[in-house]
Amino acid sequence: MEEFDFIEQQSFEQRVEQPSSSSSSPGPIIGFVCLVVAAIIYFGGGHSVQLPDMPKVASVAQQTSNTTYSNSNATGKHSVYGRMAVDAAIANGIPVDYFVNQMYQESGLNPNVRNGTSGEIGIAQILPSTAAGLGINPYDPHSALYGAAGIMSRHYKHFGDYAMALSAYNAGSGATQSAINRCGQAWESCVPVSTQSYIRIAMQRG
Repeated sequence: MEEFDFIEQQSFEQRVEQPSSSSSSPGPIIGFVCLVVAAIIYFGGGHSVQLPDMPKVASVAQQTSNTTYSNSNATGKHSVYGRMAVDAAIANGIPVDYFVNQMYQESGLNPNVRNGTSGEIGIAQILPSTAAGLGINPYDPHSALYGAAGIMSRHYKHFGDYAMALSAYNAGSGATQSAINRCGQAWESCVPVSTQSYIRIAMQRG
């Protein structure tokens, strides 16, 4: 919420002579007339009126960051699992938007998604053998998302290219390295079409 700029001004009462307190004089009427005239002059001069302090409201981002993960069973990018994916990406130093898009592709950020065609499990669709080797619980959203972000971070450091890191997560490190060796700079054309689409969607390419 935008904050108002306040300008301290002298009150109307200080600008008007105080009328006599005698009940026999027309003081109250004169005082009222003077007050009206002063108000006209005051506003006509382009002065600002001092407004009371407005209460501050927490931004949507602040409210979201304070959300506890156990408060909702909703899924998707704007659910608590979406926020968990954001936190996991930040903790592992990888691009937040790309990682959230990637996890949404994997499962719709639904921890109850059915296993993948190759036996992948849970919200990050990690193979049981990979999960076991890295100490990840693929059925637990927090463990799986932080584990997946860690895997992406290692792929990114190894290949030095985020598209290659995505390819390694989707098609495997071996398949990605083979494509690089065979096709050089055109390596993306040498990975499966499904992996090419995976990379394009995660990185929000046209």
